[in-house]
Amino acid sequence: KRLFVAVELSSADKAEVARLMEELRGMQQCQELGKVLKWVNPENIHLTLKFLGNTDVQRIQELKDQLETEVNGLELEPFTLLASGLGTFGKKGSPSVLWLGLGRSCQASLKALSQAAARGCSGFGDSKDTKGFNAHVTLARIQLRGSRGKGPSKELKSALQRLDSLTSQPELGKRKPEDAGPKGHGTQLPEISLSTKVQGISLIESELLQGGPKYTTLCFFPLNPEP
Repeated sequence: KRLFVAVELSSADKAEVARLMEELRGMQQCQELGKVLKWVNPENIHLTLKFLGNTDVQRIQELKDQLETEVNGLELEPFTLLASGLGTFGKKGSPSVLWLGLGRSCQASLKALSQAAARGCSGFGDSKDTKGFNAHVTLARIQLRGSRGKGPSKELKSALQRLDSLTSQPELGKRKPEDAGPKGHGTQLPEISLSTKVQGISLIESELLQGGPKYTTLCFFPLNPEP
């Protein structure tokens, strides 16, 4: 099974992220990219702590036991998620992923969770991912396939660079004067307020289907479980 460990967002926060995505869709920087920008299904929004990849079904109970041990050993109280700003993965001027950062006052708690997840998943899965933890939820992916070996056009390159400009503001809900248009009005980044109370982490199965990935929660590991 293809597995990952994540913090699941509340239904209210999924709706809040969906609203943010809709506002971003209407912004010129995103409209210019058109179908190149593939938006994530809001129902699938989550905060990945550790991606395992394909995992031996016969060892899943062993994995659950190891994760439970690590989470039980944390001295961590439940906490609320906070959004920070927008960001991208990929080369400067050629982003591949647009994401919403999570952190600020909850950054240390999220890092502790990610470290516990990494220890709990040690020895499982076939993922070779060695990137450091970056607390975020993916909003959209930039897919440039179909150009038959040719690079993006000059117009598309310019649009990608303008998308990058959205991510230089550390907080949402701020005006960016450097993006001022002909009349001097800067881009107003959307605001977002999250309310998910993080009370544990989940082991989730990912099935890659034709209509998009399907996620199924296999097990939930609570912080400070009842004795």
